[in-house]
Amino acid sequence: MIQRVQSLYLVCVLFVQLAVMFFAQEAYLKIQQVQSSQLQAGHLSISALLLVILFMYKKRSAQLGLTTVGVGFILLKLSWGLYGISVTDFNFNTDFGIVLDLFSIMLLLLAHRAIRRDEALVRSIDRIR
Repeated sequence: MIQRVQSLYLVCVLFVQLAVMFFAQEAYLKIQQVQSSQLQAGHLSISALLLVILFMYKKRSAQLGLTTVGVGFILLKLSWGLYGISVTDFNFNTDFGIVLDLFSIMLLLLAHRAIRRDEALVRSIDRIR
């Protein structure tokens, strides 16, 4: 499991999302309707989804679908944070969570690409038999 490159990408995304949850969530708290508990629940659900994706290494087709769902959730969270920035003025020191979310999306897309490549390799080997 850990020797696969997509597993390393997913572990990196998990660590980045946990860093956003603990250290860089000021952009998301600028919106008046958002409480800290709602934000923590959203971060924990994304982290739980990433753990599920990580441990579904034997079911590559389900992993592909869940990485797409994960990108959607992070994009939703990113748009939520960008709305929080538009309500107030941009400050790079406090809005670093937005940059980390963009990095998470990039890593999830790389994991999706590696999973797809792995699935193609397995199918080609099955075709040879």
